Amino acid sequence: MYPYQLHPKSYLPPPRNQAFDLLVYHTVYERARYRKILPKDTVYLTIIREPLSHLKSTWNYYKLQKRFHIEDDGEDPILTFLANPGKYDKRCGHGRHVPYCLTQNAMSADLGFPAATNKQVGPGCDTDKREVITRKFLQIIKDDFDLVMMTEYFDESLVLLKRLMCWSLQDILYYKTNTRRYVSKEKQIPSKLQQNHREWSYVDYALYQHFNQTFWRRVDSAGNDFWGEVRYFRHINEKMRQLCDGYKASKPCSISTLKFKDSRWGPGFTLDRNFCMLAKRTLRCYLLLESERAAKALGLNRRNITIYSDVDLGQFNKAVKARKRRTTMKAIDVVLDNCVNCKLRDCGSLDYLSHFYHDGYVSSATYRSIVNREHPNFVRQCHVKTTVKR
Repeated sequence: MYPYQLHPKSYLPPPRNQAFDLLVYHTVYERARYRKILPKDTVYLTIIREPLSHLKSTWNYYKLQKRFHIEDDGEDPILTFLANPGKYDKRCGHGRHVPYCLTQNAMSADLGFPAATNKQVGPGCDTDKREVITRKFLQIIKDDFDLVMMTEYFDESLVLLKRLMCWSLQDILYYKTNTRRYVSKEKQIPSKLQQNHREWSYVDYALYQHFNQTFWRRVDSAGNDFWGEVRYFRHINEKMRQLCDGYKASKPCSISTLKFKDSRWGPGFTLDRNFCMLAKRTLRCYLLLESERAAKALGLNRRNITIYSDVDLGQFNKAVKARKRRTTMKAIDVVLDNCVNCKLRDCGSLDYLSHFYHDGYVSSATYRSIVNREHPNFVRQCHVKTTVKR
């Protein structure tokens, strides 16, 4: 899907007489198509970040120095770019590369702002026309999105989301992965170059400024000791991280059950190793298991799912041959009997097994028998229990 708009060839269709209920992947926002395939009561959410911070992340992640052919002459290459962004940005082309090389209003482009319109809002443009275009775009986002979250205030955003959706604190717990630390030769970008970026990505800065203000107005009116809930959420999220980090196959007695009692912000809950497995599951594995669920709902099999996906038959056939030499059922055997998409490199057998068990394709007896034999520490409970109350 990404970096393009949503297209029917990019996703499995919904089951007969049903609608989609969740979008879990990157794509460019297109109002008409989303409203065509999602229910009328869909809640629309997005998250944005400070534009210069976003550029730095994009610069490193997509290796834009290399794409823009900027030599490393001792000065931070991003400074060379910011001195004249229009000179370099066009070198990637704005066809199939959008927005990989698109540094101008990249967040707005993800939210549906047409790349071609950048010519009318960039440096040297008619400022009155730029204001009209920008205000019109911001109004669309205001009308369409129920919540615009802020990357810099992620925990606060999640608490707002929890309240909007009437969720529990357990629903917004997160385990941070896929993070990077970048070393830049320049700790501070000069103010002149920052101003260049403001002119270059004018709509992104307007987007961020507007929704930064509305975000804090929403926080101020949240009530029910919002900041107390944020502090409590951070506390239990850190406890969850410690619990999940403590699970080691070689150290079974590091396993404990973390119990949280009822608080003024919601009912209590218990965290265990199964929760940690879900929390630490990779995005690729999560998406694969969701595709398994959708494929089964559509009645697809390994043969006809190839319309939508390339099944990893090489890895699958190798696993099938290995099964013939075994006399005892293993987790991978259950996977081979039940998988449709079968991209075995993207998910561990325990992830698959747990998924099929919770979806009702594997009996409790089979599930526990295999897990006890192959992953004894997964279900073993130590006597140590930690209780956190509020």
